[in-house]
Amino acid sequence: MADFQPGQILYLEHQRARLYTEVIQVIVERRVCWVRPIALVMIADDRPSENRLLENQLPESRSTSFPLDPAQLADPNLVILHDLRQGSDLLCPASLFTAALDTDVLPILATLDSLKTPESGNPSLPTENNRPHSQLQNFVQEIWQAYPEAFQP
Repeated sequence: MADFQPGQILYLEHQRARLYTEVIQVIVERRVCWVRPIALVMIADDRPSENRLLENQLPESRSTSFPLDPAQLADPNLVILHDLRQGSDLLCPASLFTAALDTDVLPILATLDSLKTPESGNPSLPTENNRPHSQLQNFVQEIWQAYPEAFQP
């Protein structure tokens, strides 16, 4: 089991999404981490068809993948960023987490801090308050289905 510390930022990656979390406590006996979600970063699949066609024609073109650079984070056509800082904590198997690099996390935190709350009328944020949390619920369900052995006692 990795030696994670409280306050450390970790991520859990599955398919084209990463859940960034802060460690609250590591429960060594159960091999789980108590984490506080920060952000769910999803690489958008529904790019315009001409972009997909262009990528197929130009071998030197780069597809979007992790880690993301700040310019990619700012592009809503490439990345969907869900702010989860006001949500519930999670208990997840420590084996599923990877320590995040500062260079990956700082642009995400800066982007989250630059976003306005839905009450201020910023159109870039979902108007439904529960949308990011339903995305988190779906992500956790996918993780649970993809790695059932990690959740065994």
